[in-house]
Amino acid sequence: MSIGLYPVSVMSRILASLLILILPVCLISYWKLIPNLSPTARRLAGLMLALQVTVIGLSLFLQPATAFEERLWSINREFNIPSIVASMQLGSVAGVAVLGAWHAKQHPMLTRLYLFGLFVVFAWVALDEFLSFKSYMRESSWIQSTIVLGLVTVAATLVVAARSPRSAWKWHASLLAGLAMNALGSFFVDQLPSSGTRGYMEEGLEILGAWLALIAVLGWYTVARPSPSVSVARLLYIVPAFSVLLLLLYHLSPCLEMRLTAQPANVQYQSEISLRGYQIDRGDGKFDIRLYSAANVWRWNSINSDVVGYSLDLIDQASGETVANQNKYVNRQLEFLLFGPDYLPVYRDATELIIPPTTPANRALWLVLTFWRNEEGDYVRQRVVRSDLPLLSDSQVILGEFVLPASSEASSAAPLARFDNRFILTAVSLPERATAGADLPIAFGWRSDTNGREELAQFLHLGHTESGEWWVYDQPPLGARLPTRLWYSGMVDTDTWAAPLPVDLAPGTYAVYTGLYRQSDKERLPAASADGRIFPDARVPVGILTVDR
Repeated sequence: MSIGLYPVSVMSRILASLLILILPVCLISYWKLIPNLSPTARRLAGLMLALQVTVIGLSLFLQPATAFEERLWSINREFNIPSIVASMQLGSVAGVAVLGAWHAKQHPMLTRLYLFGLFVVFAWVALDEFLSFKSYMRESSWIQSTIVLGLVTVAATLVVAARSPRSAWKWHASLLAGLAMNALGSFFVDQLPSSGTRGYMEEGLEILGAWLALIAVLGWYTVARPSPSVSVARLLYIVPAFSVLLLLLYHLSPCLEMRLTAQPANVQYQSEISLRGYQIDRGDGKFDIRLYSAANVWRWNSINSDVVGYSLDLIDQASGETVANQNKYVNRQLEFLLFGPDYLPVYRDATELIIPPTTPANRALWLVLTFWRNEEGDYVRQRVVRSDLPLLSDSQVILGEFVLPASSEASSAAPLARFDNRFILTAVSLPERATAGADLPIAFGWRSDTNGREELAQFLHLGHTESGEWWVYDQPPLGARLPTRLWYSGMVDTDTWAAPLPVDLAPGTYAVYTGLYRQSDKERLPAASADGRIFPDARVPVGILTVDR
C-alpha cells in the first residue's frame, strides 16, 4: 500500500522527520519572534509558512497521473512548483531586505549597507535554488563559493549585531539560525544516502532556514517602519509576487531569445529529440554557440539524466578532418517550456568551441552538430529523421560554414583581369613548356573586393595555334579548400593547379586563356583588363604554352 509516491512506511518516516523539523521552529518563532513583527509582516510570515507547508503536502500526497505531473510536483526537482515557491521565499527575503534598507534612513549607514548586502546575497541564493547552479558547474567550485558567501554573511551579521541594541539581537539570531539550517540541509543532509526521507529532510531544512531569514528581515523592516501607512505596508505583499515575476521572466528569457534572435530549425532525431533553433557567434579564436533542443514531454527522464548529449565539430570541407571538437551532455538546468500544440520542454545549451591556433586560414569549414545517447558507455549517434538543414551524414547536421581569414596585403601591381563581381585575377605563373600526358603546373593569384555569394568555377582553355583545336579544363579557382561562395572582402590567395594534360594532346604552340563562370547557369562572368579593355568571350589571355610529346 502506498500514499502518493511512497509506501506507507516511507511516508510515515517523511512525516515524522518533517514534524520534528517544523514544529519546534514554528513554536519558538511564534513565541519569541513573530509577536514582535508588525501586523502586515506577521501575516506575510504566516502566509509564506502556510504556502510552503501546502506545497510540501501536495508533493507528498498527490497521485500523479502522468510523468509530467510527477515532475511538476517533485520536491527533488528544479523548475517546478516546489522550486518556484522555495525560490519565491528566498527572493522575498531579498526584497524585504532592500525595502528595509530603503526605509532605515534614520539608522547608521552600516546597517543600511548590511541590509542591501543581504538583498544581493539572497537574490543570488534564490537564483541558485531556482536554477541549481551546482548541477552544471563543478561541485567543488559551487561549495567553495557558497561557503565563502555564507561566512561573509555570518561575519557581517556579527559585526552589525555587535553595534546594534540588544532589542535587535533576536533578528540577527534568527538570520544566523536560518543560515545554519540551510547549510545543514545543503551540505550535510545532502551527503546522506539517497532516499525519499533524505530529500524531504534536505528541502525541509532549507525551506525553514529561508523562512527564519524572512522573519529576520521582516523584523528589521518593522524596526525601520514600525507603523507604516497602508500603501507602504502593502509593498510587503507585492514582494513575493514581484520575486516570482522576476524568476519567471528570467526563466522565459530563453524562450523569447529562441523566438526572436535564434536561427530557427526543425531537425527531428530518433528518440524524440529535436533541434528547434541555434545561434552562432564567432569571436576571437572561438565560436560561441547556443542550441535550443527539445524532447517529448513524456520523456523527461531520458534527457534529464546524463544520457543525451551532443557533439560540435569543425570539419575541413576539403580533407574531411575535424579541426576542433566539443562533446557535452544536454544541459538539463537551462530548460524552459514551449507552449502550443506541440508542448515541449526546450533546453538551452551554451557552448564555447575553441579554434586551435594551428587551424589553417582560407579553408572552408563546416560546423556540424551530432546528437548521441550514452547507452551503457556506448555513445550511439542519433539518426536524423527529417531536417530543414543540410546533412553531412544521416546523423550530422551542418549548422553553418565558415572560413578563417588570412592576414595578407594586396599587391600594388596592375591586375591581369577584373571581373564584374569584383573578383580580381592578380597573377598567373605559366611554364613555357609542358609534356602531353603530364600535369601542367599553373598558379593563379586572386583577390576579392567583396564577399562571395555564388558558386563559381574557373576554366582553363588551351587553343592550338595551328589546328584551332581546344583543350578545356575546369575547377574551382582555389580548389575545394575555399569555394567562391565563401570568399570575403580583402581575401588574397594563390593556388597552383596540376591540370592533367591528355596523352594524345597534339604537340605545338597553344594560346592559354582563363575565366570564371557560374555553376548554376554556366554563364561566364564578363572581365576587363586593368585599363578597362573588355575581353572578348569573357576569356582572359594569360600566355603561350609549348606542348611536347
